[in-house]
Amino acid sequence: MHELADELGIHPATLCRWKDQYLLELSHQPPDTESLPPLKMAEELQRLRKENQKLKLHQEILKKALGLLSDPPPNGMP
Repeated sequence: MHELADELGIHPATLCRWKDQYLLELSHQPPDTESLPPLKMAEELQRLRKENQKLKLHQEILKKALGLLSDPPPNGMP
């Protein structure tokens, strides 16, 4: 660690802090994204955001349909 810090021209404590931060970031990453390159990860994020937006729209439609179907029928209708 000390050799590498000397080569980089930084204090060894700084290098240790960077390593700890990097390992912490890796621990928060979903396991199925570990092998994805950054470009593929960005594409996947965009795809998931579109899918999420579509699912939210479907959920709103279903809520409205449930509201319509649960209202009692108007007077005079069976």
